[in-house]
Amino acid sequence: MTFSNERLAILYGSQTGNAQDLAERIWRESKRFYFKAVLRALDEYNVLDLVNEKCVIFICSTTGQGEEPDNMKTFWKFLLRKSLPSGVLSNLRVAVFGLGDSSYTKFNFAAKRLYKRLLNLGATAIVELGLGDDQHDLGYDAAADPWMANVWKELLLLYPLPSGVQPLPKDYVFRPRWKVSATALDVDVNRQNSIYYCVKTGNEFDSTVLENKRLTDASHFQDVRLIRFNTDGKHYNPGDILALRPKNLQWIVDEFMDVLSSNGVDIPPDSVFTLQQNDPDVPIPDVLRYKVTFSQLCLEYFDLLSIPRRQTFQVLAQLTDSELEKEKCLEFTTAEGQEELFSYVNRPRRNIVEVLRDFPNATKNLTTDVLFEILPPIKPREFSIASSFKLSPNEIHILVAVVRFKTKLAKERVGLCSNFLADLKKHDRASVWINKGSFKFPSDLVSLIHGYSVR
Repeated sequence: MTFSNERLAILYGSQTGNAQDLAERIWRESKRFYFKAVLRALDEYNVLDLVNEKCVIFICSTTGQGEEPDNMKTFWKFLLRKSLPSGVLSNLRVAVFGLGDSSYTKFNFAAKRLYKRLLNLGATAIVELGLGDDQHDLGYDAAADPWMANVWKELLLLYPLPSGVQPLPKDYVFRPRWKVSATALDVDVNRQNSIYYCVKTGNEFDSTVLENKRLTDASHFQDVRLIRFNTDGKHYNPGDILALRPKNLQWIVDEFMDVLSSNGVDIPPDSVFTLQQNDPDVPIPDVLRYKVTFSQLCLEYFDLLSIPRRQTFQVLAQLTDSELEKEKCLEFTTAEGQEELFSYVNRPRRNIVEVLRDFPNATKNLTTDVLFEILPPIKPREFSIASSFKLSPNEIHILVAVVRFKTKLAKERVGLCSNFLADLKKHDRASVWINKGSFKFPSDLVSLIHGYSVR
């Protein structure tokens, strides 16, 4: 008998990728209990379908000063409508987990508001609101692990497995989200433009670097840069934010290619990747719906400086044919092994390429499908604008502290985006866009400023 459990929607609001990562982890684990799980960003989900759902797990981060993530704003705005009846979600069971930082006053504010609003609309909580804290030594996992265990316990009471059907083991062989094929170079592939060229949003534009100047003395430990971009009159307001997607530094791309080749993984840089869905409920990101080369992915898509998460070691444990490697990887996936994982990965800031070099018996079995399971995408970065549109109507200035530091590892640690920006030269081009910031002048101060301008 092939058993299929209840439908379960897993929805996330994520700004930097942490909430998405946790949601994907929950989606994979739901397969152990045979749930028909749907994984979506909140703004990609049709909010009208909530009334027809039975169970939804929400994973939500907080950004700025207690604000919801960008890919949740439309969903949240709809949920706040006063016209919604108080019992409209009375048939819905929900579980909400928030990711936040307790050093901020509005700790996990977005998740707290979401949880409260769902209950106000009649939803029933499967478990109490879970709150992850980035200040904890083990990060949000310290709260997420027991919260998830409680969620599965309650869901299996609501939707028990039939007699004779057992949950799949924790190290069950996973199925990659997408089927990936690699073929020889295709003339249809545009290698001149960024892979994001075809999915540019309306407010994204190409900007030229006018100046990249170090402000701190060469002898000072901190390299702080003033970078001026030409904007051709693009308007921005005080408090607005400049966003961009960094690219990997060439040396880390070279290291990654070397790790693959030295372990017998032969993927020619010019090979063309094409993705197909394995699961209709797990869509392919828009940028990957077009043909891209492996070298383009390594430069612009895969975050090669990312710090691996537990799921990475879950995957490596299934790939390796070394019992020693498997034992270590599985240890890193357990609650008891989190301190060991923190000491190996987080404390020294060991990146994914270095981890792959440390686990050669897993790395040699990497496939194109699995690359997308262990290499997260590069996320856009945001910077406060340090200039005035009135004084510099054709320019945007940002100040960047270049991240370089030492750990117990011999090689210096570097920040991806700050070093990408530090390497930009005059006349280089970058694709950027302007986001509305959360900083707002008090209304009485605005009146005062306008009063002075009149005089």
